[in-house]
Amino acid sequence: MARKLDHDAFMFSGFKIHHELSEAGLSLRDEAGKLKSYERFEQDVLKIHNTYNRSWLKSEYQFAVASAQMAAKWQDIEAGKGRYHLQYRTAADGRVREEHAALHGITLPPDDPFWASYFPPNGWRCRCTAVQVNKGKYPLSDSREAVRKGEKATTQLDRFGNNKAAIFRFNPVIDERLFPPKHPYWKVDKAIDSTVSDTLVKDYNVVTGSCVPSGLDSRQQREWIDNEHDTEEKLKIRQGKAMSFKEADGLKPNPNYGKEDGYSINCQSCVVAYELRRRGFDVEACKRVEEPQNIPQQLAYRTEWAWIDPETGETPVQKATNPISKRDVDKRGRVYAVYKKWDEINQELDELTKEPGRYHVSVKWKDQDCGHVFTMERFKKGNVLFYDPQTGKTKQWSGFMPDIDTKAPIRVLRVDNLEINTDIINGIVRPSQKDSG
Repeated sequence: MARKLDHDAFMFSGFKIHHELSEAGLSLRDEAGKLKSYERFEQDVLKIHNTYNRSWLKSEYQFAVASAQMAAKWQDIEAGKGRYHLQYRTAADGRVREEHAALHGITLPPDDPFWASYFPPNGWRCRCTAVQVNKGKYPLSDSREAVRKGEKATTQLDRFGNNKAAIFRFNPVIDERLFPPKHPYWKVDKAIDSTVSDTLVKDYNVVTGSCVPSGLDSRQQREWIDNEHDTEEKLKIRQGKAMSFKEADGLKPNPNYGKEDGYSINCQSCVVAYELRRRGFDVEACKRVEEPQNIPQQLAYRTEWAWIDPETGETPVQKATNPISKRDVDKRGRVYAVYKKWDEINQELDELTKEPGRYHVSVKWKDQDCGHVFTMERFKKGNVLFYDPQTGKTKQWSGFMPDIDTKAPIRVLRVDNLEINTDIINGIVRPSQKDSG
């Protein structure tokens, strides 16, 4: 939860800067459309700066602190909902706004719909809170009447009739947001959202050690962080900082290799373990057992099942080389396939993996009914690294080629920009057992 709120604060600040700069840019011309003098431009920009960073900054800071404090309370509230009700309280002094004073004393169960929209804070500089009270100590409020009061407390019409205060109708824990999800700062068109988000996430990754991929808009970034959090909960570990190749390799993805047969045929889980290690999860591969319910066994036939495409929310689709160069007809009129040579296959493989990133490469072994999957990483300069997480060894592509069946397609899937399938992840990897190595 803390990571999600940190990300929200980081992104909110970035979108605020975007709006501030946009407004400053619009100040270059006066009301008649003429270019302003530098002195006039400077004066107007300073006004914008004062509005964003003096008038509003303190209110935004106080709101963020209040949201974080209330979010921290929620764990205790959830744990005690069998014994306690939740009561709304104001600061009970002369500075409390009238519409918030009307909420004072509202007492309802923690799972009442009222708290989904009116859990404090309910406005800029709001000092309200919610406290646990023993069941039976206070009479329960009427939920519908409480909601009506909440609506009134979060209604403030501007001169156009728009309700400026409706943005506060959210719960920082349920919505997993530190700032209002409908705040005007978030309102930009999709192209600008992607550009601003892409710029911000690079800084966010540097500051936090996270590995949110580029190319995602603000909504997709939040979903990515949700996915990391869900992975932590499934594996019961904390995600650390992204690992370098050296930190992630060296049989660490598969420390039991050679000790049992199940760890010598589990390449499907090894590539997943390695990718998660690169993302900061200290995990190792589970063994493959040739039984229908074993997840690595099932992955042997669909390695892409371990991942989720963040754009579609579905299992991603692998790309594949086409091993057939052409089809011809022999003298008897029979159609036969002419298969590609290695130079054609390699050219096609280069095209399928031209984007920098980490890929899973699945091949079929020559004269065998089995295959293998390993990791390929393409760097920004174009150079590539082939790594087999099952054995912990790097290998040149030319070292794989003699054993690969060229009559079968080579399947590739870029994985560093995919979310983790948390429905099955704890059947693929487990937290590293430090005494395994």
